[in-house]
Amino acid sequence: MMETQVTQIKMSKMRARPKKKANRMRVVSNSSKSSVAKSKAATSTKYKEMLEEPTLRAEEGGPSGVQAEVPMEVAVEHLEERTETVSPSLPPLERMQPMENEEVPQPKTSEELVKELTLSEEILEEVVAQVDGTVVDDHEIPLPPPHEEEDSVVHLLKYLDRKRKKYVVTKEARGLFGSMSAARSDPTLQEREDHLRTKDLECEVLQLNLAKETDLCASTEQDCASLRINIENAQKSTLDLRDRLDSSKVVYIVDSRRVDEMIADLAKRD
Repeated sequence: MMETQVTQIKMSKMRARPKKKANRMRVVSNSSKSSVAKSKAATSTKYKEMLEEPTLRAEEGGPSGVQAEVPMEVAVEHLEERTETVSPSLPPLERMQPMENEEVPQPKTSEELVKELTLSEEILEEVVAQVDGTVVDDHEIPLPPPHEEEDSVVHLLKYLDRKRKKYVVTKEARGLFGSMSAARSDPTLQEREDHLRTKDLECEVLQLNLAKETDLCASTEQDCASLRINIENAQKSTLDLRDRLDSSKVVYIVDSRRVDEMIADLAKRD
């Protein structure tokens, strides 16, 4: 049989009124030690069945103390490991302060949250004005409805998420603004546009003149055709006149010969 060690922990009861803080600390430590003793008893029962050694008895003596009997060689090592795992979960004595002295953070009211929201909106508007961006006005976003304090924070967060969409500066708007500023600042482009407009007007005038000239050419061609016909007729008439002249010459020659013959005959008769 292995020797056993009996440990008895007794906590003194302090009922003095000026020392309530110490009494609370000791009660907490007493409960923590009792939980450690219970964990030790649970582990020792398992080793009792495995090693068939003397039983481990854990008896809690109420608020005044705790009694525990454990094997010396086998259970001590495992109980130390168990206490190492349990003890970190327990708060230290120095950190355990009464709840009365702790300062509980008070939740912010809806008025304070609305003030913070307005300040954040003003800051965002200043930033957007510096960037020269476009602010999209969304009048359809409702204000957060008044609810209880536990729900007001959630509604305000949703409201802030929807408000962020107002201050969206799109790349398309920036590109359009850049193109407009470039068109205004670049004089050569404006001069080119004016030059093109004048060229278009000149082309329109030339087209009108060309139409007039085509009409005139058509009329001159008609006149030329009529003149050609008249020339052909005149040539035909001249040919006829030449033929008549030739024929008249022949007749004249014949007539002149007859006259000569008649004169000669008269002269012979005389």
